[in-house]
Amino acid sequence: MTVPVMIGLLLQLVAATIIHFAIKGRWLDHLGALFAAMAILGHGLTELIQWIWPGRNTFRALVSQAAIDNWVVLVSVAILLYAVTYAALILLRRRTTGEQPTPQPARYIARLRLPWLLLLTAPLLIATARGQGVLAPRAVGTDTIPDNSNYLISGLATQYLLLLTALTGVVVVARRGRRWLLPVFLAQAVLLALAGIRSMIVIAAVLTILGIRLAGVRPSRRQLALIVAVAGFFIVTISASRATDGRTAFLADQGTGGRLTALTDGVTHLTSPGNGQAILSDLAYRFDDNSYGAMVLQSLKHGYQPVGLATVRNDVLLGVPSALQPDKLDSSVETRNEEQYVDVHMGLNPAIDYLTSVLGTIVAYYGPWGLPIAAILIAVAFAAAEAVISKAASPTRLILAVGLAQCVMLYESGPVVYITIMRGFVLLAALVWIIRGMLNAANRRGEAPGVPATLEQSPPRRLEVIEDAGALTQTVIRPRSSAAITGNHGIDGDHGIDRDTSSTQVIPA
Repeated sequence: MTVPVMIGLLLQLVAATIIHFAIKGRWLDHLGALFAAMAILGHGLTELIQWIWPGRNTFRALVSQAAIDNWVVLVSVAILLYAVTYAALILLRRRTTGEQPTPQPARYIARLRLPWLLLLTAPLLIATARGQGVLAPRAVGTDTIPDNSNYLISGLATQYLLLLTALTGVVVVARRGRRWLLPVFLAQAVLLALAGIRSMIVIAAVLTILGIRLAGVRPSRRQLALIVAVAGFFIVTISASRATDGRTAFLADQGTGGRLTALTDGVTHLTSPGNGQAILSDLAYRFDDNSYGAMVLQSLKHGYQPVGLATVRNDVLLGVPSALQPDKLDSSVETRNEEQYVDVHMGLNPAIDYLTSVLGTIVAYYGPWGLPIAAILIAVAFAAAEAVISKAASPTRLILAVGLAQCVMLYESGPVVYITIMRGFVLLAALVWIIRGMLNAANRRGEAPGVPATLEQSPPRRLEVIEDAGALTQTVIRPRSSAAITGNHGIDGDHGIDRDTSSTQVIPA
């Protein structure tokens, strides 16, 4: 390990320490902290993996160690600036608003009905198991556009499967209790493993845990440890199945039977020495977000020009649904793929499927000086998003939180996910907000005048005023209940709610 890499790792350690103390160790409660964790995993921890298992990462043959050194120092400075900015904003908000928790966290899942979530999620899971939903990635240049019959289903599954699976898990655990967390995650892992994409299992776990914590449920350390163990088992199983049967079992139009066979073969060959070596080689490159950034930085130093915000504009246009832009798929690959655009303009081989990462792509926008500024702006954006989500509890804010967390967990895919994934969860959040507003309006129309919405289930009440001997005796808000009229505390048989009876106040005439 070179000295510049060691300096970079030290800077990232300082960044992690600053954030840890600012958020009081609650990494799964903060989107900005999750972003920092993913950045440190891809730009810091990966260097330890390269040092422990050298020569296994084929990406490192494409770039010099000097370029890696320069990039690691630059990206580590950006991560440190991100951490300082984010921590300062978190502490400022805490000093301004105090340590008050989100009021009534159970309202994050209000009106989210489990049958409807299951009805929306099941078709996407079935389509994925049949090879028509979420598809395992293929090498760049070998992808084929699905035919019209599968394009819509595949697009919907890619947009919503993880989000809806996580929301379903959140609703089950938040309403049934913490003991349901492990069974829910085990079901998620089994079903999502059929897609043959390891990251989906980890992302589903993180999104579910983040969601239930917002809703006021705190998993125990034992549960978290078991979730890590179960996720590790399925990840290794998928890796072993790829090493044994190849990736073809998880490609488009490959049925459920072939996928189950591949997973079974993976379990059978878990202890195979050859598979163990393949898994180690897979691990060596899987988290390497430094090679691509180093290659881009090296191209910039050799005279290639930054691409500016051209790819951002392309990403926004890519987010427009095909129904509104039918000729979108007829445009060039560079226009539809940010990685391809950067590759071509930086002199890189576009036939290689790199691990781009958010910061590794952003450095191509405005060069090395633009990266630290972008890191600061990203910190501001995450701090603002957290303030909005925690200000009040509602299903809309839960969907926004889970959707943004999915974008964060897809860090290696680059900035484009914040547009392609965001269009899906923002639309879902908007629909939930509209439906919730319509239901609330209907409830208000059905209430007696002057009765607040929170009491919509209470029985009708009346105000009695009695004049007697020069004094005004006022009996306020008396329920129409025989038990209440007698002056006793009673249980409303229709609603099962313990209610106080009338309170009487004598006002001198």
